[in-house]
Amino acid sequence: MGAAGAYVELHAHSYYSLLDGVPSPEALVARAAELGMPALALTDHDALYGAPHFALAAEQTGIKPIFGTELTLGNGAGHLTLLAENVQGYANLCQLITLARRDQPKGLASLPWRRLVEHAQGLIALSGCRRGQIARSLLAGDFEAARRTAERYAAIFGRENFFLELQRHHLRGDRRLNEGLARLAEQLGLRLVATGNVHYLAGAQAPLVVDVFHIALDECEGFVHLPCPLRRVDALPPWTPRRTAVPPQDVADGMGRQGYPAPLQVQRQATPP
Repeated sequence: MGAAGAYVELHAHSYYSLLDGVPSPEALVARAAELGMPALALTDHDALYGAPHFALAAEQTGIKPIFGTELTLGNGAGHLTLLAENVQGYANLCQLITLARRDQPKGLASLPWRRLVEHAQGLIALSGCRRGQIARSLLAGDFEAARRTAERYAAIFGRENFFLELQRHHLRGDRRLNEGLARLAEQLGLRLVATGNVHYLAGAQAPLVVDVFHIALDECEGFVHLPCPLRRVDALPPWTPRRTAVPPQDVADGMGRQGYPAPLQVQRQATPP
């Protein structure tokens, strides 16, 4: 268990999210350690390229590594954040990324829904960023479409393993989107978790990515910004149903420490003696 109330970033990108992430996996881990995070998730776009470097850096720093990806779904469903809960989940992440990349132009990914159903075991799913289907439906004012998608994800992953993902990037519609997600959570009995969708370490690095509307990892340290209020449930915004809110650390703590031997073994073999 990490320190009580410590924030854990469950949605972070390294430079292995090509053209969309600035820091190396090692830099992300180092900054997370400086901020006192007991764990950190790496969720690059449709890839696990950074897993070996991430695993070794986390081991050396004493941070619990969580392996994940921001997966691109087909038929316009957009992004979905997936985290490996155990070894089976890590294997399924590899399968899903391979299936998403297969038969697509270089650099692109698109996963058919049926493949997601076939490889959902051992995975925790977060509803994703504004490019996810639930967020897009809510921003378009279609609550029923968002509800149907949320119910579908909950059926695939199980209600205990599917979370609605709150983010705040000071964009138009942020409050409306988060209120819609909170309403979904209340109606469907789902839980909320806050993430930063981190793509760089400090705000000054924002111009280095194609899409600058992301949050920096160091902005997740204080309580001013959401996701940071979910470090403490009593610090939640008043419109958030407290009984459904889960601190990100609790999600991380619920994951079995399975060792993830494959990424570490690959990195150790590649490191000169």
